Amino acid sequence: MKTRRSLFLILAVMLAGCTRTYIVRPTAPAIYESINERGLRMKAIITPVKGRKQTGHKLRITPDSTSWVDPRTQSVVVVQTADVTSILFVDREKGALEGSILGFLTGALTGSIIGLTADPTCPSPLCITSPIAKALLIGLPLGALTGLFGLKGGGSAGSQEIFRIEHESPDD
Repeated sequence: MKTRRSLFLILAVMLAGCTRTYIVRPTAPAIYESINERGLRMKAIITPVKGRKQTGHKLRITPDSTSWVDPRTQSVVVVQTADVTSILFVDREKGALEGSILGFLTGALTGSIIGLTADPTCPSPLCITSPIAKALLIGLPLGALTGLFGLKGGGSAGSQEIFRIEHESPDD
């Protein structure tokens, strides 16, 4: 039963994605520069106020307009920034790195706990009785294994950054 709970905990932690959300205000030009830097090197998913999400490359945003290259037609799409709700960037490499680290730490910690709480008595002379040695012998291989799962899961999900565009109301 303890092992099942540990495995469930490992799976739950590994499935938790790494998503960061930022609020974009028209009065903060530094955030536009940050989005533009990402937009030059990463694919963006643009969510308009009305209509369907669109994928774009070479995204550029200012307080007044947002533009990107449509990957299907290779044409430039230009809309008013007021017509954009959010911009999503997914970094698969960063997600793989974060997933492998999180997976390794989760597995190593779980394995170490199992090793430290294992029964110290053993009738065989080949048994390891030191709790620290058991923690290392169980924790490190389990950490390596779950790190590989985290690498795959993190790479698939990616590290996501969402930029929510906050629009000024007409009364401002």
